[in-house]
Amino acid sequence: MRIHPFPPVVYKTGHSVKIAPPYDVITQDDKKRLLSLDPHNIVRIILGRTGPAEPYARAGRLFETWKREGQLVSLKKEGIFLLRQKYEGGERTGFLFSLELNSKTPGEVLPHERTYRKFREDRYLLIKTLGAEFSPVFLLYRGAGPEGKLKSEPLFSYRMPEHSGEVRGIFDREEIAKVQAFFSKKRLYIADGHHRFAVARRLFMENPRWKRVYVFAASLEGETINPTHLVISSKYWPLIENLFVWGAFPSFDVSLVRDGMIVRGRVKRKGELAVDLIDKMKKKLSPEEIFYTHRREEVPVRAVKGKLGLLLPPLDKKIFVRRVESGRVFPQKTTYFFPKIPSGILIHPLE
Repeated sequence: MRIHPFPPVVYKTGHSVKIAPPYDVITQDDKKRLLSLDPHNIVRIILGRTGPAEPYARAGRLFETWKREGQLVSLKKEGIFLLRQKYEGGERTGFLFSLELNSKTPGEVLPHERTYRKFREDRYLLIKTLGAEFSPVFLLYRGAGPEGKLKSEPLFSYRMPEHSGEVRGIFDREEIAKVQAFFSKKRLYIADGHHRFAVARRLFMENPRWKRVYVFAASLEGETINPTHLVISSKYWPLIENLFVWGAFPSFDVSLVRDGMIVRGRVKRKGELAVDLIDKMKKKLSPEEIFYTHRREEVPVRAVKGKLGLLLPPLDKKIFVRRVESGRVFPQKTTYFFPKIPSGILIHPLE
């Protein structure tokens, strides 16, 4: 595996009010709030479209205008970058760099979830039209990383509602070589950004010059693989009832929440995963009938008046690695990694 430094485009000032979460977790209310912070918030580019082709061109014109006005500037020197995120209960440090795509990449970078075609097409049109990536693909590796042993320079800090962050640059060639050597034999797992990685592969197949993808890589050891919970109509209880054994178990594979009551469930057969059983049920529902959330406390509030909630525990890391390395992926919306890697902290040109 080959990784490279790159010369990013960055906001000149005001990062805290100009960056945004990844596009796929931004609600309409989030978008309004972000735009109220600053009219140059990156959400205007990554989620400013409502139609087929012209809105992407409009986002491209906006991108060029912001560069011309000096809102966005080129760093003009190549580097590998460190991102340290602090949040309630912990912190994470990882690397931002350019990953070279080649024929071996599918075996070196492994997905863990299925993707949606419509989201792949949306990201494809945006990235191809603008010639840049605004959000990194979030990758995980096993074992400890070398981040604490490297010389780096502070670039900027930011604060978001659920975490704060600091970006530092590694510009010394010898230090960059150490990072490249570390990742040269690593296998990486996609945590977030499956659609963006699929788009990068497609662009590479269309144009071999676009052979690099913007990524953030951190150690799996420090992560909690959080679940995604869901709320559905209670009329679908018959679809769930026989999937699990229900009772007052000390441990659980799923919990049913209904009108303030919580009942724990266990899978019937050893080796089964609750997310796979629930996915079978989900296939009988329309997407509009399922409410997803990573906030556990939100489920009891919504699971009333004809609704029921399903709470899931964090996913075991050994199960995650074993399944991903076997080539099997999890259903969509199985996991939720926190905190997210913001869009707009660094912008990665395709060339």
